[in-house]
Amino acid sequence: MKSEHLLIKKLCYTTVILIFYILGRRIILCGIDPTKYIASAENAEKLLGMTVGGDIRKISIFALGISPYMIASIVMMIVITIRRAYTQSRTSVKKTEHMVWFGTFLLAIFQAIILVRQLEFDVPLFGLMYAAKIVAVVELVAGAMVIVLLGECNKKNGVGGQSVIILVNMLESIAVMLAGKDQNTLLIPVICALLAMMVTMIMENAEFRVPVQRISIYSIYADKNYIAIKLNPVGVLPAMFATAVFTFLQVVSLAVEYLVRDYVSLSWVVDRLTLSHPFGIGVFIGIIYLLTVILSLIIVSPSEISEQLLKSNDSICNIPSGRNTKRYLMKVVLALSFLSATLMSICIGVPLVLRFYLDIDSGLIMLPSIAMMLTGVCVNFYREFETTRLFDSYRMFL
Repeated sequence: MKSEHLLIKKLCYTTVILIFYILGRRIILCGIDPTKYIASAENAEKLLGMTVGGDIRKISIFALGISPYMIASIVMMIVITIRRAYTQSRTSVKKTEHMVWFGTFLLAIFQAIILVRQLEFDVPLFGLMYAAKIVAVVELVAGAMVIVLLGECNKKNGVGGQSVIILVNMLESIAVMLAGKDQNTLLIPVICALLAMMVTMIMENAEFRVPVQRISIYSIYADKNYIAIKLNPVGVLPAMFATAVFTFLQVVSLAVEYLVRDYVSLSWVVDRLTLSHPFGIGVFIGIIYLLTVILSLIIVSPSEISEQLLKSNDSICNIPSGRNTKRYLMKVVLALSFLSATLMSICIGVPLVLRFYLDIDSGLIMLPSIAMMLTGVCVNFYREFETTRLFDSYRMFL
């Protein structure tokens, strides 16, 4: 029986999704004159936000990007994990998806309102200004929800899920960085980017093995029974989520300053919550550490692994089953997550700090961090591609 070539179908579907997304980023918001934003200056915040957001100018209907969805997802993951720990109950996948969509909708409204306040509208009549802003908010919220829908559709029928949207953003941000730059300005950022890519590649493919012994079962492959945990337990997800969270914190600080400006000044926080100031760099690195630990504990889940070992009568070598196993796995996951967070922080933080001492172009300062995230996304994309290809080749036997 002839194979149906599942991989080709999935790749074609993903291509259509990407074309739709790229075209959507070219649709300008109502009442915005794009010629006023052509000379928009490059900086670390814009280039960083571009990886999870839309275009660098933030004037298209897809300007919010996937950021609201990422923040809603991580909040929901934390809430569900805490609820499960205290109530021992599980939330259905469908209900979780509905809650994430609702959270994305609320966050998109909030971010859209703050973004519209920062944009300049070219409306002939003053009375139409408010109408144009309302329409722009609706367009931004609708655009954010469409991006989530595109990602979900690609997850079910294509290859790469939501990560292909981030992949497009990263490639375009790198193109923006490298455009018009001479070799002298590229030397240090490119070296840092190559080192970051090499470290990420090693961490994505290396693993820590916890030996497992099986009771009353003799096997010549007993030494090959182990629990494999990546040295980078959750990949580059913390860096991408940290980008969304840091951008969201900037939006929140602007909103709070606007609300309380008559009572107290928050300009100190707003001015320093950038990647061009040590305070902002410290906050960003702190977010990476926090998210790495949280996501590692949620995704690897030492409690669930220890429970499964207990049910199957297996155990980690020289460690009793139950609570002792859970504590041991917790220590392993925490150690690996701190190692992963430290390496990611070095790859991201060193170029940002070097800028204070060396003459590095501000448009290139985020090249190493984006290259690191791009490597992680490409590795996962390749693995999914290979899995689909192998499944396609064996379909005739299934």
